[in-house]
Amino acid sequence: MPYVVPNIPYSFGSRAGATSVNGTLNPEQDGPISRVGGSIWAYPPLGTITVTTSWGFVVGQAPSTASALIVAARGRTTENGAAYNWGGGYSAANSSIALTAEEFVNGKFTRSTTTSLPIMHIWTAVIGAQFHAHEAWPTHTLLMGVGGGAVYRCWVTANQWAMCQGIPAYAASRLFFDFYPVFYSWI
Repeated sequence: MPYVVPNIPYSFGSRAGATSVNGTLNPEQDGPISRVGGSIWAYPPLGTITVTTSWGFVVGQAPSTASALIVAARGRTTENGAAYNWGGGYSAANSSIALTAEEFVNGKFTRSTTTSLPIMHIWTAVIGAQFHAHEAWPTHTLLMGVGGGAVYRCWVTANQWAMCQGIPAYAASRLFFDFYPVFYSWI
């Protein structure tokens, strides 16, 4: 039943229209604490931004006696979001944390399992404003059936998007998940 500090960083972003990123979207580490997430904005007249930041690690080969892999990530989320419209349009912001386990047989990807933990979803249309500010200590778990001899890789991921259309309008998502070494075990 080991704990592991992830060592494979990954980030991806897609944007269209008027958007911004505050700070970095690169996953970070400070000793045994890993961080995924970022701060994104979408602006009028039309902006859409989607980002993913992840830390991954190779679990290794499943023992022949194992029937499942369990993975758990525990840490602190810092969440802020806003969706604002005045005079028409639509704006929304969304964020979640996900755990993914990938299976490889003879070096080839065969399948994956993902569990997602919703963190925030806010929206407004025509005239309105919604704001979200929260801090929590979630534990997120994943259970995947395994085959003896297959090799497994796991990811801890923060997914976010923000979009707006209309003037004046904006949308923002700020999510950081600071987590401890990840637990995994063959069962």
